[in-house]
Amino acid sequence: MSIQSSKLLRPTTEVAWMRIAFFSIFFLFFFQLLADFVASIYVFGLRSTSIPPEIASILLLFSPVLLLLFRNILPRVVLVALVVLVLVSRVLEPMLDTLWRMLASGIGVASFLLLFAVLFGQRTWGADRKVGGMMGAGLALAVAMSVLFRALGSGLDLSTNGETQIIGW
Repeated sequence: MSIQSSKLLRPTTEVAWMRIAFFSIFFLFFFQLLADFVASIYVFGLRSTSIPPEIASILLLFSPVLLLLFRNILPRVVLVALVVLVLVSRVLEPMLDTLWRMLASGIGVASFLLLFAVLFGQRTWGADRKVGGMMGAGLALAVAMSVLFRALGSGLDLSTNGETQIIGW
C-alpha cells in the first residue's frame, strides 16, 4: 500500500470513527433517558394506590406512530431539531425534580424514537452499507459505557447522579 493510497483511506476512517462515536453517545443518552423515564413513572406510581394521571406520559413511548401521518421523508430541519431535543433533554434532565424529570426524559425518549425510526427508514442509507455496522458498533459501545457507569456508581448511573454529572455534559 502506497503512502498516497493510505492518505486517501484516512478521511473515511476518521468519518467512520466520528459516526461510531455519535451513535454510541446517542444510544447511551437514549438508555439513560429511558431508565430515568421509567424510574420517574415508577416513583409516581408508588405515591398512591390508584393509577396517577402522570401515567399518561407512557404514551410518549408510542411517538413513532406519529410517522404514519407523515408518509414523506421529514425535512433535515426536523431531524436536527429531534437531535437537539434529545441532547438538551439529556443535559437538563438530571437537574430537575421528579415531575419535570419525567417530562424531560419522556420528550428525549420520544425524540430519539422518532429520529431512529426516520433514520432507519431512509432509503439514502441503503447506498452506504457500512452505516449498519457503525450503528452496531455504536450500540455496543453505548451498552458497555452504560454498564460501566452503573457499575462504578454502585447501581446508579454515575453520569446522572451527584457531582459526577459533568461526565454527561
